[in-house]
Amino acid sequence: MTGRALSSTERRWQAVHILILLVPWIVGAAMDADPQRATLFGVEAPACPSRLVTEYGCPGCGLTRAVVLTVHGELAAGFRVHPGGGAILLLCLLGVLVRGDILSRGRMKPLHARLLRAGQAVFAGAVLAGWVVRFFA
Repeated sequence: MTGRALSSTERRWQAVHILILLVPWIVGAAMDADPQRATLFGVEAPACPSRLVTEYGCPGCGLTRAVVLTVHGELAAGFRVHPGGGAILLLCLLGVLVRGDILSRGRMKPLHARLLRAGQAVFAGAVLAGWVVRFFA
């Protein structure tokens, strides 16, 4: 076998990462959204400070609404709000699978490390690409 065995602390952190990666799916299912706003139990999500000050959204502007719309099956509406929302949900799901495999094996293999680094890069790229598409479209 390749890769170093995980300590008990590292195993716990893998489990924490899995829970964090599930948050967009769980909270997205609990929230309601339309292209202008997202609410959780009737409480509206805060507006982007960047948009309030400059009238231009930040790279993450609209991600909450896009994720909620996508989780609820409104893929086109989610894509219009932020093109990276669906990609981020997919990356979170793939991250759960990779971290679950790490936990089940009890060790992190070099492939796991490469997949996690690639996922982080694609995550950042999806957020920035979505922002560029919205900013210049």
